[in-house]
Parts: sequence; C-alpha cells; structure tokens
Amino acid sequence: MRDLKEVLYAGSAILVTGILHMGNWLRWPAALVGDQAVQDAVRGVALSVGLFWGATFTLVLFATYAPAAGVLATRARARLRDDAYRKAVPHPEQWLRENGFFVGISDELPQIAVMAAPLVAGPLGAVLSASIGASR
Repeated sequence: MRDLKEVLYAGSAILVTGILHMGNWLRWPAALVGDQAVQDAVRGVALSVGLFWGATFTLVLFATYAPAAGVLATRARARLRDDAYRKAVPHPEQWLRENGFFVGISDELPQIAVMAAPLVAGPLGAVLSASIGASR
C-alpha cells in the first residue's frame, strides 16, 4: 500500500506539473495579440484545455488508485482473518490503520486531495498567471 501511495503522489506531481506547463504554453500567445477580446479568448481556451485535461487526469488517477487500494485492503483484511495471523495481530483494524491500509473515507482524504490536484492545477495556473500579470 505504501508503494501504491508513492506512485500516486509521484504521478499526481508529474501530471500537475504537466498541466501547469501546458497552460503556460497555451496562454503565452495572448501576450502577442493587441486586441483585449482576442487575449481573453486565448486565455479562455487555455483555461478550458487545462480544466479538461485536469479532470481527465484526476479520473485516471482515481480509476488507477481506487481499485488497487481496495484490492490490497481486502486482501490484508482477509489475511488477518486467518488463524495464523489472529494470534500475531490481536487488533486487526488498528494494525490496518497503522500500516497504511485504509479503513474509511476519512483515512483516504490525503489521497483524495492528491487525486484532485490535477483538476485544480488548470484553474490555479490561470489565477497565478493573472495575478503575476496584474502585478506588473
């Protein structure tokens, strides 16, 4: 489970970086255009593309992580029900929590936030870009 979470964190970081990079590449042509309406249209397209790919990557992360985490947690619970492990692990739910196997939705909130990061990256990049442009 620890390795799965590390892959999730690394994958999300790469996807967020890629979305921010893509958003910047899509927004820079707006600086070359003198007409404000065209600039706004270019920025709108960049935001839409970033939001689309952010939502897509968030769904991919969820579709990859959730089933794998569910299978690992189910296998761990099944293994802890075996007689050989009952004596070694007197409190299975506590052991699952301590060893990174999720027990409930509240235990998965950090992973949910990491999976949602690509979705937030597109609009966040646009806000950062606008705030940097406004400060100049």
